[in-house]
Amino acid sequence: VVGDRAGQMHLIRVRSMPNLKWNATHISSDDLRWAHEAMLLRFAPQCYLPPPPTVNALRLLLEDYDPINVQLFGSGRFKSVEDLRDELCERTSSIRWSGGQ
Repeated sequence: VVGDRAGQMHLIRVRSMPNLKWNATHISSDDLRWAHEAMLLRFAPQCYLPPPPTVNALRLLLEDYDPINVQLFGSGRFKSVEDLRDELCERTSSIRWSGGQ
């Protein structure tokens, strides 16, 4: 934590730490826990990640991974985040990290 000249405090993000940008009032502790675990598992190949507990948990992960393109989910011919979560729960889709990314 560092302070600026205006007396505002800021949390410095370390590269290995997930960047959870959502307001905690919008998501549950289970969502945060799952997203945090998923973000850390990208550096541990061959680890099993259980399906996200909610759409919000999956959205947290997607927004951390690709904040620019996550808006494409549910638009045009792209599947929605809800559909992706359903597929993850049904195990007809999976999340796979490529080289820690």
